[in-house]
Amino acid sequence: MKIAQSTWSPFQSPEVREICAHLTPAEHAQLIADARQRGTDIGRWIAIPFGLTVGLLYWSWQVGLVLLALFIIYFAVSGYPRIRAMRRRSMALLCETEWARSRGYAPERLRLMTFPWST
Repeated sequence: MKIAQSTWSPFQSPEVREICAHLTPAEHAQLIADARQRGTDIGRWIAIPFGLTVGLLYWSWQVGLVLLALFIIYFAVSGYPRIRAMRRRSMALLCETEWARSRGYAPERLRLMTFPWST
């Protein structure tokens, strides 16, 4: 049985929602594949090191605190820039769709998310 794969997100902007509503099957598959890869990368680069750090806090709080400080530095130097690059890639993929190109969407002007408390 094939499970339907959604592009829905709780804080998705109206612009992204509109683009996703007009995806071709190939574009939809490309976005889903990119999202899977980003999830794998986030797990590998951020979640696993953070989980190991928290786990070591239980083993030895001194070692854990040192590793937590190193993780914060690692995230600031490596993780955060990677997340920003992934976000830019997502915006570029959305703006490269046939429907978005025909409407003049550009990555630098596309909002991926809107939050209820920020309006």
